[in-house]
Amino acid sequence: MRFAYLDPGTGSMIVQVALGGLAAVAVFFKMFWHRLRELVRIRKPRPAERRDPDTTAP
Repeated sequence: MRFAYLDPGTGSMIVQVALGGLAAVAVFFKMFWHRLRELVRIRKPRPAERRDPDTTAP
């Protein structure tokens, strides 16, 4: 059985990809959870801030 050689740079890249994937999955589920809570009205939705460029304070 033959094994491919993985240098430290390749191993580091594999670790970074795995950690980045875990972080992306965590953010996805956090956003999904907040949207689900707003959908069933457990939590009030955030008010959208809108600035009108015509009304500027001096």
